[in-house]
Amino acid sequence: MRTAKAMSAAALALTIIAAPVTAHAAPAPVTIMPGDTINTNYVVATGTCTAAAPARDANGNRYLLTAGHCVNGKLGELVGQPIYFKRTLIGHVARAQFQIVDYAVIKLLPNVVIGQNDVPHVAYLGQLNPGSKVCFHGTKSGVRCGKISQLNELAFMRGAIVPGFVRGSSATLRSIPGDSGSAVYNTEGVIGILSGGADGVSMYVPIKSVYDRAGAAIPGFHLGN
Repeated sequence: MRTAKAMSAAALALTIIAAPVTAHAAPAPVTIMPGDTINTNYVVATGTCTAAAPARDANGNRYLLTAGHCVNGKLGELVGQPIYFKRTLIGHVARAQFQIVDYAVIKLLPNVVIGQNDVPHVAYLGQLNPGSKVCFHGTKSGVRCGKISQLNELAFMRGAIVPGFVRGSSATLRSIPGDSGSAVYNTEGVIGILSGGADGVSMYVPIKSVYDRAGAAIPGFHLGN
């Protein structure tokens, strides 16, 4: 009897040892297009904004740009907070500002892909002048195009005077809430990040200002997928 019990115990042990280990499935790929809606669940932030354009660093890490006020609130920089697309986590805030340069850099998860549409995946750092044609792709307005009316504009945002904006005042370039964070671009590349606007005026932060700020903290930072 003892022998039978011992054999049964040994057989059970072998069964447990031989049981297959359940592997965790890799996260399903998530594709985001420039112009899609992205969200944060922090009550101190705006909540809903627009995905701008993809970026990379010297180590191959991938990022997504949007406006800083979309992820910043009265508590200041909320680095590390989660960002969502259609209720799916896509990454975390790596860098963000809005009182000096209104931008945010989101470090993407490995399964997130930025798709290609009308928004270029390169930056244009050349000279722009009043009258230059530009477009933006917002989650609320879609694609809107118009002309630059003024450079180096000051704006008043959340109790702070923010310098260095570019103004577009044509009716066709008008943005609405939710468009913040959109890529502003021309035929050469992305020239800025839309910060917002009202009464037929849209304001954006030049991409060079974003490069200067993000590049100081993230080695090799540049637009690219």
